[in-house]
Amino acid sequence: DQVKLSGALQRSRDPVFEYTVKGDYAGPLYFRGIDETYTAGGEWRAAPQWGYQGVIPTNSYPDYAESYQKLAGATIDITMRAPPQGFSSVLFYPGVLFKINRPTFANQAFLATGPPNDQLFTIDRLDSTKQGSAAGTYAVQADFSTATESDLQNAGTDYPAWVAPYASVSPQYRSPFVLEQIHQQALKIVQAAGATTPYDMANAIQSYLRDTSVFKYDLSVVPPANVDRIYWFLFQSHTGYCEFFATAMGDMLRSLGIPTRLVNGYGPGTFSSQTESNVVRGDDAHTWVEVYFPTYGWQPFEPTKARQAAHQVAL
Repeated sequence: DQVKLSGALQRSRDPVFEYTVKGDYAGPLYFRGIDETYTAGGEWRAAPQWGYQGVIPTNSYPDYAESYQKLAGATIDITMRAPPQGFSSVLFYPGVLFKINRPTFANQAFLATGPPNDQLFTIDRLDSTKQGSAAGTYAVQADFSTATESDLQNAGTDYPAWVAPYASVSPQYRSPFVLEQIHQQALKIVQAAGATTPYDMANAIQSYLRDTSVFKYDLSVVPPANVDRIYWFLFQSHTGYCEFFATAMGDMLRSLGIPTRLVNGYGPGTFSSQTESNVVRGDDAHTWVEVYFPTYGWQPFEPTKARQAAHQVAL
């Protein structure tokens, strides 16, 4: 529900949902649940208040205020076995929602600046209106970006006003010293890579964090008390799990003025020959990074080496 950077994580092999893919689409890398757009108390969190909220009728296209180029569609049949405790109404789905065969409730983070909050630009959380539970079966038609590396390198920085809140962190998020250290580290990484576009900068930071000669993935880390946990991760321990990697990348990108959000959800799971479907379990829970590009929308990046590199694989 929130990006926590506290103690060790426990694995769970309990099934959460199963899915099958229709058509020749290779299958998703992620199932999104809740976007993390708000920075406070040293962590990324879901928005403390929603701006746009509205019902999306069964098999109806959401009334998005913005459209994107180079999208391809696929249909995913999902059977929700055990919705996450405390979030039983959240519907998990890949890509960008096109249609879903049950009535839903779309939530978008409150936009402190930019256009009015009665416009839907993105869905930060999708809830089932069916008895307040996502349990049961549903079919999602989702859009996936086919934008190439060249497309994203040339997307430019003519950002619409509504993404302004995604391009910076709260001044009270971390101490001024830590924020400056994170910014200087981001500059060092992108300058060493010769990166000049937001795509190349994001790729450089992603590659830096995925370098196993520098960083180690470990679910059992316990940061010391009274220390900024991302400062500890980036400059001292170099050890953590996905929330550490995603938070570090999000912090660095926002320090460069690049619109960024984190997403909490699940990875693709594993194929079961018994059910002839893909099974997603508790330990597939994951946090990753998305970066906004004009014309092409939100694109995934994967700073955690324990997972496939999202955008390069998708290309």
